Amino acid sequence: MFEDIYSLYNLSEKKGYDDLTLSQTEKRLAHSLPLVLKQYYSQLGLYSELNTVFNQLASPEQLDLSDSDYLIFYEENQGVVLWAIASSDLRLDDPPVYGSYDNGNTWVLDASSLSNFFVSMAYLQAVMGGLPYTSNTMQPDKNEIRSLKEYIANWHEIKGKNHWYNQIFTRDGKQVFFIMTDAESQWQGIFLACQQEEEFEQILDTLLIDWSYISDEDEDDWDEE
Repeated sequence: MFEDIYSLYNLSEKKGYDDLTLSQTEKRLAHSLPLVLKQYYSQLGLYSELNTVFNQLASPEQLDLSDSDYLIFYEENQGVVLWAIASSDLRLDDPPVYGSYDNGNTWVLDASSLSNFFVSMAYLQAVMGGLPYTSNTMQPDKNEIRSLKEYIANWHEIKGKNHWYNQIFTRDGKQVFFIMTDAESQWQGIFLACQQEEEFEQILDTLLIDWSYISDEDEDDWDEE
C-alpha cells in the first residue's frame, strides 16, 4: 500500500498507533475510519519526519468532525489549509480528500483518494525537511529552469496524485524534486530532497541553480556557532 513512502524515507519497520487507540477513536467519533487511514496510522503514523516535520498529521486522539461534517486529519504548518474526509465518505476504504483554504468554511477536492494524498504529502514533507539533505530556491530564472529540465529529462514524473499546483519528479524513489507551480503551470519554486549526501552533492554540483537554502550549509553554520 505505502511502498513508495517506505522507499523514499528508507523505512524498514512499522511505527504507528495500536489497534486499541484506533478502535477507541472510532467509538468516540461514532464512525468507522476508512481502511487506508487506519493502515496509515498503524504502519506510519508515528514517524515524525514523515508526519510532523512541516505539515501536521492529526493523532487519532485529535481527530474530530468539523461543523460542516468533515473529518479533519491533516493541517498545513501555519494552519492556513486543512485536509479532511467528508463524513459521507468515511464508509469508503480509500475516500477522496478535500482541502479547505478558509478555515473550514468551504471544501474543494485536493486528491482523488486518501492513498494518493499520503503519497503526495510524503514527497512534500521530504523536501521540507523530512529527508536529511534538502535545498530550495524560489522564482527560478529561465536558465535555472532550463538546467533542471535537462537534468530530470529521464526522471519519473509522479502524476495524478493531487490537485495542488505542483510537479513531482523522482529517481530510484530516493531523490525527489518538488516543483511549485502557478495556475498556468509556470515554475515558482524548486525543492530538492535526497537520502544520501553524495547524491545530493552531485546534483548541486551539476545544476546551474543559485539555491536560496541548502541544508548541509545550514547545519555547518550551526556547528560553527
